Amino acid sequence: MFGLVVHANVVAMILNEDYIDELADWHKYAIAILICFATVILFILIDHHIPLWFDTLSVLIQVMLLLSVSGAVVYSFGHFSFKLDLSLTLAASALVGPAYDIFKGFQNQFRKWFTKKPPEVLTE
Repeated sequence: MFGLVVHANVVAMILNEDYIDELADWHKYAIAILICFATVILFILIDHHIPLWFDTLSVLIQVMLLLSVSGAVVYSFGHFSFKLDLSLTLAASALVGPAYDIFKGFQNQFRKWFTKKPPEVLTE
């Protein structure tokens, strides 16, 4: 757009009192923490109940979560003139799967190191 058109749009928004609202910073952090926490709980449940399907379901859940959060951002801006900046939520959602896999690897290794092995039984 040319500068004149931008200024005309700004003046029209001011005259119509059609402002763009924003989300507070603590709301952004709270939403990111809640969605990340809920995703981790969901991954734990899937890992305990159907471990064979964990890899497939975790990737599918992450893709669906990223698409739904992105869609919510676009929808809220288009329909409500509300700037829903959920970039931290998107980053947390994208990293929760690999972080959970890394954590599970460390957890299994620590379990091997710190649990007592049963004594060997000699059969003769």
